[in-house]
Amino acid sequence: MAVNSFKKKIDVEIVQDAIAICNWQLYVRELYDPIDADNAIAKMEESIRRHLKREQLKDYELKQKTGANRAGLWIYDSALKNLLRAKEISWD
Repeated sequence: MAVNSFKKKIDVEIVQDAIAICNWQLYVRELYDPIDADNAIAKMEESIRRHLKREQLKDYELKQKTGANRAGLWIYDSALKNLLRAKEISWD
C-alpha cells in the first residue's frame, strides 16, 4: 500500500487503510459465510439476520431475499416471530 501511494515509509494513513481493508474483508466473509444451522427455522433465522444487517427491508423484500417461498411461509413466519420475540430485530 505504501508503494502504491508513492511513500517510502509506512505512516498512520497506510495503517488505517490496511485496517479498513481487513474490516471490510471480515464484514463480507461474515455476510457470505455458508449458514450452519441444525434445522430449517434456524437457517431461516440466520438468513433474516444477515439480510437485515445489510439493509432495511420491507416484509415482501425480505421474503424474496431469504427465499421464503422455497423454504415455506410457515418456516419464514416462525423464524421471524422467534427473532421478534427475542428482540434481535424490530419492525418500523
